[in-house]
Amino acid sequence: MWQEAADFANRYNRTVVQAGLWLKPHNNSGGRVRAVQWRDKAQTQMGRRLLEAVLQYGDVSVGMKRQLIEIETERAIFNAKVAAATRQVDRLNRLLKDLDEIEAMV
Repeated sequence: MWQEAADFANRYNRTVVQAGLWLKPHNNSGGRVRAVQWRDKAQTQMGRRLLEAVLQYGDVSVGMKRQLIEIETERAIFNAKVAAATRQVDRLNRLLKDLDEIEAMV
């Protein structure tokens, strides 16, 4: 999913940069898979509030606003998949640890 996050960001950055935004795969501390986050073009700020500000106050067309909403919907779905995959990996790692402990009992 690392590559999928990069591909997702690259696919939409040509569009979102027109609104002064950027999409970037972002590592959460300890995360195994990268979620895609909104960034400003200078890469100094992060978060959905940047998108919300553009939608509310930005000088962008209605068509661009629709595109941004569609991209945000896809981003939210992608990030939910990332969260689910990360949780599953954590569970599997706990299982492996438990199995090692059980094996050590013998």
